[in-house]
Formats: sequence, C-alpha cells, structure tokens
Amino acid sequence: MPSPTAALNDDRRHHVGCIDYEPCDAGVTMRVFYPTSMTSSMFSALRPANVPHWKYYYGMLVFQFNVQRANALVRFVVVCACRLGWLVMRFIATINATMNAPLVADDGEKLDVIVFSHGLSGFRTCNANVACELAARGCVVFCVEHRDGSATASASSGENRSVQYQLYKPTGGTHESRRVQTKVRVTETLTCAKCVDDLDSGDFVSRNIWRGGGGRAQRVLDSFKGRLNADSKTLCGFSFGGGSSCATTAQAPTVFARCVLFDHWLEYFNDDDILTSACSMPTLSLLSENWGSSKLAVNNTTMLTANTRTFYKVTINGAKHHDFSDVRAFLGLARNVIGMVGVVNIHAMHAFVAKITVDFIRNASNVQVSRDDAQRSMGRVIAQCKASLPDVRMH
Repeated sequence: MPSPTAALNDDRRHHVGCIDYEPCDAGVTMRVFYPTSMTSSMFSALRPANVPHWKYYYGMLVFQFNVQRANALVRFVVVCACRLGWLVMRFIATINATMNAPLVADDGEKLDVIVFSHGLSGFRTCNANVACELAARGCVVFCVEHRDGSATASASSGENRSVQYQLYKPTGGTHESRRVQTKVRVTETLTCAKCVDDLDSGDFVSRNIWRGGGGRAQRVLDSFKGRLNADSKTLCGFSFGGGSSCATTAQAPTVFARCVLFDHWLEYFNDDDILTSACSMPTLSLLSENWGSSKLAVNNTTMLTANTRTFYKVTINGAKHHDFSDVRAFLGLARNVIGMVGVVNIHAMHAFVAKITVDFIRNASNVQVSRDDAQRSMGRVIAQCKASLPDVRMH
C-alpha cells in the first residue's frame, strides 16, 4: 500500500543543486536552486546550512528585541550566543541540496524560472525547503536577499572574496517605512529578472564566486545559458515579499507571466492605484488558516475586485504563517517565541505548495486555459494530497 505522502512526491524528478550569485554591479545577491543529477550528501554536516552565517541569528534578535540598543556587555553575550547557536544548528538545520552541483543535463526543454522575494526579517535561504521542492520538479528558483534593511542580514561581496553583512535596520515598524522599503524591493526584484535574462543569454559577469566555488561555480553559472524559460518568468513572494511582489506587478506588468503569493501582506499599502493595478496576470494566492481575515481584507478586496477572472485562492487549514518558511528547522524550540507555527506536517505542506505552484505554472496559468479548467487542474492536485493535508480548500 503506498504511503500517504507518495502522491506529494510523484512529480519529483531531480536532486537539487544551489549556488550563491551576485552579478557584477547589480546590487543584489541571490541563492539559486536548480535541478541536478547529483545526490546531496547523506551527512547533514556536509550540506549547506539553512542559516548562512551566525550574523543572521544576530539580525533576528535585532528584529525581535533591537539588541543593538543594549550595552556592550549584553551585545557581547548575545554575539557569543549567536555564534555558538549557529555552530550547533549549522549541523542540524541544513538544506537538502548540493552547493555548486552541475545543472541537470539538457533534455531539450527549457527550465521554468521563479523569482522569489522573502518576507520581513527573512533572508535568501529562509524558504529554502519550498525552493528545493520546486527545483526537484524542474524549476530554477532565484531567491533574492533584499538589501532594503528588512532582511535579518544581507550579504554582499567584499575584497579578496570576503563577505560583508548588513544587519536588519529597525524602523519602528511603521507602514511608511515599509512603503519606502517596498520601492527598494521592487527595484531589486526587477534587477533579478534582468539577471535571469543575462544568465540565459550568457551575457553576465559574476562579481563574486564565494568561498569554495571557484571555477566549478563559474561553470554552473555558464551552464544556464540557453536553458532558462526566461520569457515566461514567475514572481513569487512570501508575506512582506508577497506585498512587494504585488507592487512589482503593478509597476512592471509585463516582466512576469504570472504571480504566486504565500500569505501576502498588504496592510501597509495606502495607494489604491497600486492595488487595482497589481496582479493583472494570472495569480495564485496560497494562504494559511485565517490569514487575511482582518485588517488585510480591505486592501485584499480592493486588489481582488479588479482581477477576479485571473486570481485563484487556496487555503491550507491547520497551517500558520511561518509554515511557508523554514522557521521550524532553523529556530528549533525558539520558534515558539515568534509564534505563527501550525500543526500540519511541514514536509507535506512544502511539497504541496511546490506541487500546486508547478501545476499553476505549467497548466492553470496558460492563457488558453479557461478559469474552470484551471480550477479543475489545481483541484486534482488538492485531491491527490488529501491523505497528508486533509483540509485544503480552493475558493
């Protein structure tokens, strides 16, 4: 008898490789996840860490408690704790992928492209498990690490292959500050889209081949030439990244062919013109239980009213906001501090999110497919996954 999760993984075709990429003078860093034939190490310690550096843990504490304002002794203790915590979690919370693995062999089919925008206090590997699930299904996922001050930390290359880190910038959490950051995020997202085009054409210069990469990493980047479905990109965003993705589609409606939103946060918007212009292309909204049932609803309704024909909504009951990310893995028991963690099987949820996203990209969002046929296609995915996620609903 097949296991309940068999239907979730029946479309996984590949192992997963990943690479850090910072194009020359682009002002953006990303972790790229892609399909490979190379199996990841069976030893967790040899896989990439879910949290790239101890400073990301420190940035989380800046976000939660603004520890930068504490005295020197407290900051010293916090730094030591973050270093020690990272050294431990680096061997426990890892990504099931291989750094700088070769791209899967060319079978004549272009690889689907997804540009992913992380949430508030996120970073380029904060949603790595979903990105790996997408890559295993033949997608290339460009996870942007935003430098607008909303990431726990953001990395950039320094001299002699050193890496510099910018920590989260406390703003008081005002909506005005989020609107300012959104403008930066839109620019960075569009820059990433241009970088996809450059990789596909082979017209790029990598500013850095980070530690351990060397010629092997350069060969991986070179291998993307001619392999990407760059004319049909998907924009995907989680939480604040979902809100900034909506703003991106409003400002540049032709850059992306479709949009996928995970618990998109729109509460800080005050411009109805952006909301009514956003997501004019086919858009899939995946929501955790009760997300958007209060303050978000007004702005969400404004956006939906303008785009009812091409907007699809799926709710995963039993899931909470941070279940879209890897918080359960890299925070351990400390995840209870931030909350918003549900009761679903997290591996099943991430596989389902990838599975329905891929169906949306390849089937449901096709302009020649009617709304009814699109809903039936995604409905079949929901039915296949019912044994592992019994309460998923399409609206």
